[in-house]
Amino acid sequence: MPDFTPDDISQFADDLQTITLRRPGRTTDQTSANALRRRVSIRDRAGTGGVYTTHDAVWHIPTADLAADPPRLGDIIIDADANEWTVIRMTEQAAATRWRLYARNLAITYNLDSWVNLERYTLSGTPAVKTWHPVAARVKARVQPKETKIYTDATTARLYKIYLVGDYDCDHTYRFVGPDATAYYPITALSQAPDVSTPTRGQAAVRHRKRIDRLQEITVTTTAPA
Repeated sequence: MPDFTPDDISQFADDLQTITLRRPGRTTDQTSANALRRRVSIRDRAGTGGVYTTHDAVWHIPTADLAADPPRLGDIIIDADANEWTVIRMTEQAAATRWRLYARNLAITYNLDSWVNLERYTLSGTPAVKTWHPVAARVKARVQPKETKIYTDATTARLYKIYLVGDYDCDHTYRFVGPDATAYYPITALSQAPDVSTPTRGQAAVRHRKRIDRLQEITVTTTAPA
């Protein structure tokens, strides 16, 4: 179906869908029931040197639907089929009545074949008891084994790298939980293996994205910190 000019979105009412706009690190989302998705045109892709790809789409969303908190680069659009699109470019059109959002499906681009839930604990009571609380649910991810370490107290730690869509500040109070209920704990300066001689001590392995069209990389272990 051809692209359209900014003033004729009503002609495509049958193609509108409900989307969710999510900002990584926030617990509240926004929704729009008037979103229209289009492929990135050949004209848009031409001469960009690969800036736009076949895994991209253009979303047209009324600004009034997102007036409470306008979209930002890096926000995630979740469509009616639960696909996730990361916003990589944005402009306002039609006298600032509609957002034109260029977005990329990073799960396809980087072959993310799984998901993780992000949780954070609080302490309460005497003695202190940990209670885990949800932070983000079903974040697209790939969990890749890295190495296994055996420490002087006979503790075995399996290290993994988690690649995920978004950008999260994860300290020792966080964990990731996979579909099989395996819990992964970020390796940080406050979350270490028990052997003080291990090279992972003091390693801050929460790497933030340098570009919004890239993944975040976090080194984790299945051994829970004390």
